[in-house]
Amino acid sequence: MSLTALIQEYLQELTARGVSEHTLLSYRNALTRFARWCKGQGHSWRDVGGQEIRAYRNALVAENLRPTTVNQYLTILHAFYGYLVETGVLKGNPVATRLVKVRQPQRQPRYLKPNEVQAVLEVIDALPLAEQVAFRLMLYAGLRVGEVARLEPADVMTIRGRVVIRVLGKGNKERLAPIVDAKTALQVQNLAFQRAQESSLIGRTVQQLKDKAKQIAKRSGVRFHCHRARHTFATNLLAQGVPLDAIQESLGHSSITTTQRYAKTLPESVLKIAVALDDSAACERHEAERSATKRNKGGEHATPSQKNETASRKNGTEKRITRNGI
Repeated sequence: MSLTALIQEYLQELTARGVSEHTLLSYRNALTRFARWCKGQGHSWRDVGGQEIRAYRNALVAENLRPTTVNQYLTILHAFYGYLVETGVLKGNPVATRLVKVRQPQRQPRYLKPNEVQAVLEVIDALPLAEQVAFRLMLYAGLRVGEVARLEPADVMTIRGRVVIRVLGKGNKERLAPIVDAKTALQVQNLAFQRAQESSLIGRTVQQLKDKAKQIAKRSGVRFHCHRARHTFATNLLAQGVPLDAIQESLGHSSITTTQRYAKTLPESVLKIAVALDDSAACERHEAERSATKRNKGGEHATPSQKNETASRKNGTEKRITRNGI
């Protein structure tokens, strides 16, 4: 079988495992680059060893690629050959990443300073609501751009008066991400209600959001991009003294398996990060939802259960979003 055919087979296997489109594209590009190099050097993919792998690494470095990019390509190549060993095509993996990786300088995450956040928000707040929510979720919930693009209205959840987002992150791992800004929490709830019948909460692709981020950077005069917003979220929590393990949980370094257990399994340390909804604002939103529901039903009078629900809210009992079953 040709190298091209094996690469395609491996990509199909990754697709079956549920990797993201972004990851799939990265693997395709890396392996296609290696196939071109083998052809150009006259090497057979079956016969490459440590010497050839080092030569390939050196060729990547000579192209002035960043160390992180070179190492990513080598890691992907190691995984590909590991797959060939696993499926019996080869007996050994020639890519010893521990020996051939390039040293990476320790780079501190770049985050937005308070004045930069303010300048960016002035531009963001002039955008349509869906785009406002998208970028505010990056800033105030630490979501990746791909995670934002995949959100559905039902992913917006309220637990004990605090808004959290159900996120499908890397490796299809689920987590609950807290929103730490009150305005953002209410905007997210409102958008989820408006788009309750839609399949997408934001209605934008990853590329559309990245393009919009470039426009935000240009208009604000700030070096803004989607992942820098995520760095800002984490840095601000650290500055506030939030425990590192809680921040890791919020950013997606652990998984939550079942929707039914969300309220019970959500770590208290993470829930405390989420901003508490303002009671009056939340009540106003719920009343607006109830009014809209009544209008959709032709102006029917409230049922006894609805009256009881209103009375419970007035008595200060815990508010929940019924459409999410919490």
